[in-house]
Amino acid sequence: MDFSRYVWLAVVALFALESTPSSAQGTLVLANIGYENSGFVAPAVLMVRATRSNDSRWTIGLVGTNLLAEWERIANPRWSTLVRGDVVWRNANMSDFIYTRGLRDESREYRNRTVRLTGAVRFRPSTRWTAEVRAIGLYEFVDEIANTAVSELWDAPYAGLGVALAYRHVLSDDVLQFRWDGLKASTETTVFVGPETWVKSQTWIGVGTRAGPVFFHGSGWLLLGRNLNIVTRHLVGGSWDLAPRPILYGYHFGEFRLDRALVANGGMDVRLAGAWEIGIRAGYLSSPSETTYGEAIRLGSVWQGVAFYGGLGFPEGVGNDAVGFVWMSLALLQ
Repeated sequence: MDFSRYVWLAVVALFALESTPSSAQGTLVLANIGYENSGFVAPAVLMVRATRSNDSRWTIGLVGTNLLAEWERIANPRWSTLVRGDVVWRNANMSDFIYTRGLRDESREYRNRTVRLTGAVRFRPSTRWTAEVRAIGLYEFVDEIANTAVSELWDAPYAGLGVALAYRHVLSDDVLQFRWDGLKASTETTVFVGPETWVKSQTWIGVGTRAGPVFFHGSGWLLLGRNLNIVTRHLVGGSWDLAPRPILYGYHFGEFRLDRALVANGGMDVRLAGAWEIGIRAGYLSSPSETTYGEAIRLGSVWQGVAFYGGLGFPEGVGNDAVGFVWMSLALLQ
C-alpha cells in the first residue's frame, strides 16, 4: 500500500472534528474498504481523538498494510506541531501490484517495506488556508527487484524536507462518499537527500456542486518529479473516488507509475429513488510516456450511516477488460 497517499484520510477526519463544539472532546472513527477484481483489497480504519481542553490530537490507524500514528500539539488556533510515524510491512508503493497494458506483470513486482518518520509545523493563517513545513526520515526496504541499480539506491535511508499548502472553501462535506459542495486545493513538494537526490511534487484541485437531484464534481492534478524510479514514481489509477489521490477512472488502482503527468477527472451522480444514486465518471491522463482516457459507471446508496457502491471501469480501447470494483465506508463521531 502506498501509505503516503492515504494520510489525507486523517485530514478528512480532522476537518470533521472541527465542527464539534470547542469545549468538547471527540473521537472520530473512519472505516472503509475497497476491492478490485484484480484481487487488490484496500481496507482502512482510522481513529482520531481530540481533547480541546489540553489542545492535543491523536490519530492512529491501519490503512492497507500501513500502521500509522500521529500526535499534534496545538499551541494556538494559528499554529501547531506534529509528529507522525508510518510502518508498511508489505506492498509499500504498490510493489505487489504492477501492471503492463492492464495486466498484472509479476516479472516487475518486487518486495517493499517502508518506515517513515515525519515532524512538522502546521500553520493556519485563516479558516480556509493551511500550510505545513515537514522534516522526513525515510527508509525503504527493497528486495527482489529486477533493476539492481535501483535496489542499490535503497541501501541507505533518506532525509527529506517538504512544504505543503492547502485551501478549502466548502458549503458541505460528505466524508462517506468523498465529495463536497465547494472547492478544495492543495500543493506539496518534497526534496529527499540520500544516495541520490530526488524531488516529488503534486498539485491538486477539486470542485463540486449540487443542482437538484444531480451532483457534479471534477478534479485535476499536476504531477512532477525528478530522479524518480519504480519505488518513488507517482501512482495514478483507480475507479474509486479518493481525491486528492490522483485517480484515473477505468483503470486499476495505481496502474500507472509516472514521473510527470497531467490528470483530469469529472463526473456526476444522479439521485434515482430514496438514497440510491447512479454515477458516471470520465478521466484523462497526459504524460510523456502515456496518454489515455477511461470511464466508469457505478450504483450506490447510503443505509444506516454506511455508504456503499459498486461498478465497472472501462479503459481506453475496444476489447480491453473492464475493471470491477466495490466500496463501503462509514464514520462514527462520539
